[in-house]
Amino acid sequence: MEITRTPSRMESDGPFLIKQWEDFGGLNISSTTGLADWQVTETNASSTELLSATLSGGVLVLTDEGTEDNVIDISANAGVRVDTLKAGAPVKFQARFKTADADQMDIHIGLNIKDASMVAGAAADYVMFRSQDASAALDLVISKDSATTEVLNFITLADDTWCHVEFEFVPDATTPDLGAVKYRAITNGTVVSGSVPAAGNFADDVVLFMDVQAQLGEAAANTTSIDYMGLEYTLPALASTAG
Repeated sequence: MEITRTPSRMESDGPFLIKQWEDFGGLNISSTTGLADWQVTETNASSTELLSATLSGGVLVLTDEGTEDNVIDISANAGVRVDTLKAGAPVKFQARFKTADADQMDIHIGLNIKDASMVAGAAADYVMFRSQDASAALDLVISKDSATTEVLNFITLADDTWCHVEFEFVPDATTPDLGAVKYRAITNGTVVSGSVPAAGNFADDVVLFMDVQAQLGEAAANTTSIDYMGLEYTLPALASTAG
């Protein structure tokens, strides 16, 4: 994963724009928290996380091995805590993914806490695009302490078809779990965008990590491919009391 800071610490005392970008040109992954760029959690050791030799540009392929409800979860080991950022500065996330059989996989992709509950379902604090088993509809779910704001069924996934997703959260300068979440998705020739108030449900007081979870919806192998994931935010100046 590439992490850049602009301006560099050698040039300025901040504020600092941080960009985390993963294009999967290589794979630095471990099951141990904090040991590599990414942490992997599997519920079946027969599952695999491998770079594609047939797709362009660097793609990570998650293969669920065929046991219904088997989960593969990959979580970045560098994240962001909103209430330590420059006041009012946006948090941006984007990713591109596809799944071979879109209505036979539970997909979550976005920002998530590190919590064992994520392999059994949604954690208490997260902001993720979600597609549930038996439906190829895509939702956006914003959750703090298990209270949620949801945008349901705003676009439909297709089998083995790329979908780009993104959101931008602009927090309130004094109450950072408030603010608007702008979202957009592009797939199969369709573009859908919108905005929704976070309504106090954007998790601002925990560290959130880029995360993707694929949970198999039937007893047949299925794959989820990740082309890229990116996260952008602004740290305060060194003289600030935040952070």
